[in-house]
Amino acid sequence: MRRIRMKKSRKYEQDKLQATINASARQALDDLDKSSGMFPTMIGVMAGKCRKIGQDYRELQKLEKELQKYEEEGDK
Repeated sequence: MRRIRMKKSRKYEQDKLQATINASARQALDDLDKSSGMFPTMIGVMAGKCRKIGQDYRELQKLEKELQKYEEEGDK
């Protein structure tokens, strides 16, 4: 039961991250269409957002590993 919940939680977090990436890319393209002179700035903004998403994902992976350790200890 715990594994099913953890898999659903992991899938939810992955879907949430993907939705954030898609929304950021969509927003960047919309902004680019509005002002084509802002292209270098938008690249910088998107790079910053991607770094933040990467950090969040790494933190999520660390927390999942920690949760697995606690679940394994609880199963013993």
